[in-house]
This record gives sequence, structure tokens and C-alpha cells, in this order.
Amino acid sequence: YTKSIESSENLSRNTFGVPLKPHLEVDSEKTSEIKTAMKPIGPNNVQLSSITFSRIESSSLEEIKFGDTVDGIRSDRLTKSDPLSFFVQLDRDGNNIEHLVLSDAQLPVNLPKLSSFEISQACIALFMGNYYRAEIIGDKNNNKKRVLFVDYGNVEDIDTSELYFINNSLPEQFYTSRRMAFQCRLHGVMPVASKNAFDPEARKIFSELTTDQKLFIRFLQQSVKGIYEVTIMLSNGRSVSDILISRGFAVPFKWGIGPVLPLYETLDVLRSDELDHVHSIFTVQLSDSLVQLEQLNNGYVNTKKMVEVPRIGDVVISYFDESPYRAEIIAVEVEDSNTAYRVRYVDYGNESLCMKEELFVLDRDEQPDEILYTPRQGIRCRIDGIRPLNHEEKWPEEVQKCIDNLLAPSASFEAIFGSPSKDGVYPIKVMVLKNQFIEEDNFGMDEANNANNKIELVSWLSAKGYAKAQDIWRKYPVKNLLFDGKHEYAMLITEVDGQIIRARPYAFTEQYNKMKKALANIELIPLGTDATTGLITLNKENKRAMLISSANNASSKKCLLVDEGISIEEIPVQFYGSKELCDLDSFLVRTCHRLSVQCRFTKFVLDEESRQMILSSAASGPAKDSYLINDIFFSDRTTLMEKLKKAKQEKIDDKESVLGFVAADLEQTSGRNSNQGEKVEDLRLPTVEMKQIECSQNLVINEDSYLKPQV
Repeated sequence: YTKSIESSENLSRNTFGVPLKPHLEVDSEKTSEIKTAMKPIGPNNVQLSSITFSRIESSSLEEIKFGDTVDGIRSDRLTKSDPLSFFVQLDRDGNNIEHLVLSDAQLPVNLPKLSSFEISQACIALFMGNYYRAEIIGDKNNNKKRVLFVDYGNVEDIDTSELYFINNSLPEQFYTSRRMAFQCRLHGVMPVASKNAFDPEARKIFSELTTDQKLFIRFLQQSVKGIYEVTIMLSNGRSVSDILISRGFAVPFKWGIGPVLPLYETLDVLRSDELDHVHSIFTVQLSDSLVQLEQLNNGYVNTKKMVEVPRIGDVVISYFDESPYRAEIIAVEVEDSNTAYRVRYVDYGNESLCMKEELFVLDRDEQPDEILYTPRQGIRCRIDGIRPLNHEEKWPEEVQKCIDNLLAPSASFEAIFGSPSKDGVYPIKVMVLKNQFIEEDNFGMDEANNANNKIELVSWLSAKGYAKAQDIWRKYPVKNLLFDGKHEYAMLITEVDGQIIRARPYAFTEQYNKMKKALANIELIPLGTDATTGLITLNKENKRAMLISSANNASSKKCLLVDEGISIEEIPVQFYGSKELCDLDSFLVRTCHRLSVQCRFTKFVLDEESRQMILSSAASGPAKDSYLINDIFFSDRTTLMEKLKKAKQEKIDDKESVLGFVAADLEQTSGRNSNQGEKVEDLRLPTVEMKQIECSQNLVINEDSYLKPQV
């Protein structure tokens, strides 16, 4: 909230950073304020009433229900429109909008100019030669007022001499029609890196996607300030939210996957989900997060506005023991025509089955920032490296009981976290106090497994014969480089494989060196024959690898060395794992994210010449490229596009040089046949020109062969 220059009222801000009027926050059924004045008219000086209108009613969906999808356009026309605050017009209102504009000739001659300029005063404003409905939302200076054009959503600074009253001398729709522009925000997304505002580049991308485009707009809910939460689909069927997320300019509005964690370090945690058993995926909290949790629990604004269209993945507020908590819908369960929604409380991990009436809107205009942007405090995790015997999915009852006792709700223990999977689940290495085990159990007395009187849980389960090492490794996780909002990284390009450019970010150098040392300490054991991820030996060194293709006879495979970013072919079929389960080297090797990345151009296809150009240029030093590549910047301060353009120009110069020789030769021929004069010239000049056109056409084809638009 901000205070306006002329008013002490707290006013919200729109996408332009301009204070908005209070009426956007009130019931849309509020009627316009009407003022009546006596004005002399006619030859007999007869006084007739003139009705002026100081407010224009808020836009209304009318027959459109939440959950409906309608056609429309983004109408604010900004080049950097904010995904959290933009304006749309609906196709259904097209006819009304056409009649809410006046030319200079159509403006009533007796329409009075504004004499007072209060915040939220409705008016008629001149803009680019025509007159539109507007509302004063601030001051620019003594002679200009900042106005919002209520039927479009754009904000302009207008001279006070160009602002007029709205009265009944205007066509009726000017004072009876509601606003035609709907203020909206994209549902279910938020800026990267837990920011509360999108940066200029994200706004630019959003504007480019939605400018002059037919949009399919789905209305889901309305905030206390009157802003509609919507999803937008483009005519090609793609979701605008999904595009922003895939390009690294937005993340799902789900509070991330947990607080920032130092990976591969020992942390004190406690189990927080309070479920009956420790499931294969369970939830913990950092032991030092209790103060943060208390602030969250005391920060909620009480709300009872029901979610109109509950969907899997949506975030809501749900009450548990009469207290509000942040939650996400994870499943829909239908029984005997009754629909219930399973929610997970994101700061704790426990779950509850709720009816629709028990799901309440998380209103971004109502709840404080700590509720909206504090990362979830519940960390979802799984015990890494083991499985129940005989490939069973569940632990035997006695083993499950033992695990439940060791990791009881609110019980504190030490854990080391590995890299999270794509769905936000962390592999963990658990250490528990020896005195938590039953007295007759003598395991763990050796120094390696009993450091500081603690026992590693996986080693204990394995030694007791309760568990077995996994013979199929999980896929190595991939780190999202775009998650923190950064779009350029220094990288070493290692391979160009078809359309894929592989590279190793220099930001991973320290991890890469640690990985090499850990791999050198690993003692290998064979994994299952159907394993597609694991370790291989290459030039007497252990390497992390994954299968990327296989011949039909399965006698050879093409694998990717996930840390080097290099593919190799015709290697032995067998993948290997680590013999030791509990040591840190094995844990790092199994769980660390890949230390190379794969990139490709978003708009072009590489040919052989451009591939060689990338490799030869990158060999001179590190390269910088974006995760979704638009260009590559080499260490000599040139870009790939510049190099390709230069190569193309050299080809043009070569062609022109050849044509020059042809022209000179023809000139000499002309001199030797001077008696034919103009006739010879007429014959040869079109020939030379034709060759130039032909070469030009060939060069266009050659240019396309460098970089062809993707289909």
C-alpha cells in the first residue's frame, strides 16, 4: 500500500507503480456517485438539471462463471506489462468498447472541463486525438494528472485542460456502462528466486507473448482488490505461464521445494509430518526453523473466501485444529458422487482430506509477504541407497516399526542432504544416536560407524539383514540453472552432438573436483543388467554415466558421461554401483546432480559448419551461453551469430569476386568486338545481371542452411 499525494487513504499500486483507486477494492455492485447541478440553457435562460458522474463502476464477469474460458486480448498495450497486474478486454464487449470513444467532432460542445482533480475522479480524457473514459489516479505536476483509461488499462499523463466531466450530455453508455478492462494477474506463478516482482526482461517476454494475440482467458478467482486471477492460453495451445516457467522467468507459486539448504553438510532436523508411519517419502524440518514457523503461524490474515475452482497443484489456505496453514492440493478423491480434496500442509508435510467448503483462497492482495513468499519449511526426503529385501515395496512390519521409532515425529536427528530430484524430493543420509537402538543390538560399536556415538541408519538396516543395496540406481538429478533468475553462465563447451550443445558450467568446478576424488575412492559392484544409470570405467577412471541410446542387439550402448558432458559409443553393457553404502563418497556419487548441461538453440538448427565453428572457437577459452540458447559468447568477445554472419559475408565476397572476373572478361570481349558495339553490350549485360541474381538466391539458401527456423 502507498499513500497518494492528495489523499491519506491507503491505495494499492497497479502494474505501472501508480496508486489505484479505492473502488477497485469494493463490491462491483456499487453504483456510480451522481452529482446534480443547475445550469442555464436556452434563450429564456431556463435552468435544467445536469447530472455528472464521479465514479465508473468496476468491471463485471456477469454471466461468466469462475472456471469458464473466454476469448479476449491484452488491452493495456504496454511493452513491459506485468504478469502480476495487466488488463484485458473480452470479445463479448467489443461492440460496447467501439461506442466508448468520441472524436473531436462528437464531443458535446457544452461538456464542462474538470474544475477539481480528486483521486479516483471519473472523467473524459483526450488521448491521441480521441476522447475516452478515464479516472484520475495521481499527480504528474501542477498542469498534468496521471489517469487510468478504464476501458483499456493504459496509464497516461494528461494536461488538466484536456480533462472533462462525465455527464448526461454524453451518449448514455458513457455513464451507464461498467469498465470494459479487467485487471488481472497470472494464476499459479511467481517471480524466480522468491522475489515479489517480475524483472523488466520477464515483463518484456510476457508482453511479446500477449501483444496483438487472441487469448483464451480462464477466470479462476478475484482478490479483495478486485484483481482477477487468470490463466492464459495462446492460439497455438501453449500456456503463457508454462512458457515463462520454461524460459526461467517464473516459477510455480508453491513456495519452492524448501528452505535454502547447504548440500552434503550435516544438519540437525526433525520429522514433522506426524503420519502414522515413516513413508518412502517423508517430511522433515530444520531444527532451527521453529522461530520462522512461529512467525508464519502468527502472520495469517483470517480468511473464509472459498476456492471457486479447486485444481490439483493449486495452493490454498486450509484449517487444521481451527488454525490456518499453507497447503497445496495434491489429489482429488471421488466416492459416491462426493468429491473431496487431499491437501498437504507444506510447512509440515501432514495431509488432510477436505471438502471444497474447507479450502480457502490464498489471496495475494490480502495475506502478508511472509505468507506469500517465505519458502516452504517442510523438506520432503527419502532414505537413499537401500530397498526392502526381495524387491518388496514396503518394509516388513518389524522393520517399519523400528524405523518409526528411530524417526518418530518431532524426534531430532542428523541428516546430510543430496541434490533434490525434479519433483523436489531430497535423498538423505540419516545418523541416529546409538542409545535409541535396543540394548541387545551390538551393531555400530566400530569407530567408522559409531563416530560421536551415532549410527548411520542405512548401514544398520543393511547389517541387520533388513535391507539390501539398490541394484538399480535412480537417474542423476538435473540442477535448474534458471531457478535463481540468472540467465548467463561461463561454460566450457565439451561437445556438439547433433542439435545438442553440451557444456560444463564453471560454477560447478569445485563440485567436479570433489566428484573426481570421490570416484577414485569407490569400490565397484555390478548393478542389475537392466540398469540405465550408474558407473563405468574409462581409461582406468570411474565415471558417472547414463544410457542415452542402445542398439537393437543390446551388445553396445551410447552413454553420456554426465559430469564431463561427453557421449561415448560401443561401451560394455554393464553399469556398476558402489560397494559401500554409508560413506560420504558413495552418497555424493549416487545423489549429486549432473555437472554438465545440455543446451540447444531455441530458434535455429545447426549444420556441420556451424558445429565445427562452435568447437574451434570454444577451444580458445571458456564460453558464455544461456541455458536456452539464443547465442553463444566466446572468450574473444565475438558471438556465434557474428561468426556465422562473417562466414556468410566471406562467401558473398567470393561470389562477387568471381562475378568481377566474368564482367572483366566480357569487357575485354566487348573491346575486341567494337564493331558490334551496343548489340554486344545488350547481349552480355543481362547475362551478368542474371548471374548476380542467381548467386544472390543461392546465398539466401546457404544462409538458411546455417540456421533454419525450427518447426
